[in-house]
Amino acid sequence: MRAMENLTQVNNTQCISFRPKNASDLYYITIFNGSGCYAPVGSWGTYNGVRPVSLMHGTYSTCMVSGIIQHELTHVLGFYHEQSRPDRDSYVSIQWANIDP
Repeated sequence: MRAMENLTQVNNTQCISFRPKNASDLYYITIFNGSGCYAPVGSWGTYNGVRPVSLMHGTYSTCMVSGIIQHELTHVLGFYHEQSRPDRDSYVSIQWANIDP
C-alpha cells in the first residue's frame, strides 16, 4: 500500500516513528478511503485518541501521491499549512498588482 511506503519513508528520514497499532495504544492514526485527502489538526482529545486520515483511492484521486500522503501525515503530527502561521507576513508578501480581480 502506498501509504505504508510513505510511513516507512518518514520513519527513515525523520525523528519520529510510525508503527502498527498495539492493543494497548490509546492514541493512534487510522488511514481510510474517504471522500478526499484530509487529516484534522488539533487536539487528540477531540477524536478520542484516534486521528483519522482520509486518502481516497481511485482512478481520479491524487491522494495516493507521495507528497499528498506526507502532507496529511504532517497534519496528524500537528502541523498547519505554512500560510496559516502567525508569522507568515514576515515571510510572505502578496503581489496585489499581479492579481486579476
